[in-house]
Amino acid sequence: MDVKKRKLITLRKQKGMTQAEVASELGISRSMYAMIELGERVGSYYTLKRIADFYQCPLEEILQMEQDNHENNSG
Repeated sequence: MDVKKRKLITLRKQKGMTQAEVASELGISRSMYAMIELGERVGSYYTLKRIADFYQCPLEEILQMEQDNHENNSG
């Protein structure tokens, strides 16, 4: 697992939350959140914005994670 993928996991664990708890806060399914967290799926702009707001980090950081994850999974 690369550093970018671990970033969302680290942010979630720093809050002491499960994937299900974060997903509930974001209004998405646990499986959708898990796929985004692991870089298996790219979230919509709206979902990524909610993730950035939830973790209080810049949207650009989340978008960069998503871009890096997508590039790593397509090769």
